[in-house]
Amino acid sequence: MISPINLCKRKLMGCVFIGMTVLLTSCETKPIEPSELLSQKQTFSSLKRTSSPLPSLHVDGNQIKDAFGNPVTLRGFSLLPNESNDECTTCSPRPISEMLALQANAAQGWFSRVVRIGVHQSYSDPASAFANHIDPFVQQAISLGLYVIVDLHLVANYGDGGTPQSKVIDFWRYVAPHYANNPEVIFEVYNEPISPDNWTTWKNFIQPVVDTIRAVAPNNLILMGNPQWSTRVNQAVSDPFDDPNMAYVYHIYPNQPATTSSLDARFGNAANSIPIVITEFGWNADPNYSDNVTYGTSGGWGKQFRTYMDGHAHIGWLNYIFDNYWKPQIFDWNWNLMSGENQGKFIRDWLFELQNHNQAGGFTPGPQTAFKVHNIPGRMEIEDFDEGGQDISYHETTFDNQGGNVYRNTPVDLGTTNDGGGGYTLGYINTGEWLAYTLSNTVAGTYDINLRVASGDAATGKKITVKLDNAPLGTVDITSTGGWETYQNFTLSDVTVPSGSNKILRLEFEGIGYNVNWVEFLSNP
Repeated sequence: MISPINLCKRKLMGCVFIGMTVLLTSCETKPIEPSELLSQKQTFSSLKRTSSPLPSLHVDGNQIKDAFGNPVTLRGFSLLPNESNDECTTCSPRPISEMLALQANAAQGWFSRVVRIGVHQSYSDPASAFANHIDPFVQQAISLGLYVIVDLHLVANYGDGGTPQSKVIDFWRYVAPHYANNPEVIFEVYNEPISPDNWTTWKNFIQPVVDTIRAVAPNNLILMGNPQWSTRVNQAVSDPFDDPNMAYVYHIYPNQPATTSSLDARFGNAANSIPIVITEFGWNADPNYSDNVTYGTSGGWGKQFRTYMDGHAHIGWLNYIFDNYWKPQIFDWNWNLMSGENQGKFIRDWLFELQNHNQAGGFTPGPQTAFKVHNIPGRMEIEDFDEGGQDISYHETTFDNQGGNVYRNTPVDLGTTNDGGGGYTLGYINTGEWLAYTLSNTVAGTYDINLRVASGDAATGKKITVKLDNAPLGTVDITSTGGWETYQNFTLSDVTVPSGSNKILRLEFEGIGYNVNWVEFLSNP
């Protein structure tokens, strides 16, 4: 049995429930110097958003799919409710419209595909809440080509002594019909019901709300929370709601372990049977931006959680929170993107890497064209990979070019080298990355394939696989060369290569701790 978990919002001037105790926190009071959200370091021609209508979403077994049958993994952010944006007098607040636009700004590295718009204090006046705090941002999100979750962001007991059922019904009776013809809009009916901690009681309370929504908006996807701060999703496996287009919600922070066994027990096993979306998770190591619920590190909690979620790709997620006020924030009080053991850069890179994975409408690669002319036999300098973009001419795991060199306007990590008289090298390599090169002409024959590599790291597991038109030509194991500028050749010998034109050479990387300068094919008759 899962014990009650402290998941009531990490909100400044909000509450954290610990048993029956309510703790209040307040804003940091140090002066703030306004600064830019992010410097626009790179603009990639392949990173474009679309405002074309998104396909409708529906539940199919334990997955969410689009109208064409493609699996869709919702990944994005929660925003601060607009009604709370003026509460913190020392946070130098930014307009919610600005934050919404930024989290979908591909040129600055943000690849959110769904955004969560919450309303809480003003919900008891649905018309006012809709006009001032919901619809302007829903319409903006739609114009940006995003799915958008309308989140009744209540964190409270329900029923007797708590939120009245009639208030929840009134809210959705007003809001839902406005979006009945908008397939981009998703309804999260009650963010975090707390008590009673009883599934039957919860179903009896919320079913009339679902009925109210379905009477006016029969097709929109519904996200269903559950008692104890939306941590009781397992009970939906044996006793689901009778609704054909409903997914279930789970919320998790580092006060819940991110080990495989823990995540399996909390929601992973349930996700084998029912569709689940994690509509809140996050962490920070800096105590100014975390608390007893949200304190965690990227290395100790975030990486475990990501590994699990990437291995269960049908489970969607929305990070909490794209702001600098409520905890755990993405930005610090000066609007700098948090990094290191804090979640900001980690989440940005995660969304960047998976920007084309399980997206509505599927992924249709754009054009791939040669950056320079390459032939076999011959040498390909590592930096001269094709034009095209992420998952077309390369796959990169981080948005920033960590090598710092501006030879190419891409996120691929290029730096400089003194090897062979100077030039460029690929560094900061991570498992799963690859580069592709169009070959104008390939002469059939037997070749030695030399890879020019330096490594100052004795760690094992470093490998490079060479493929031609997706057919493996071989894999080399990379060992330490004694230094980051100590290059040597690692060779695949006696490799048979067929003739042809416009073939694609692909280098796939595994492990970390090495630099690559070039690859060459030498005839070996």
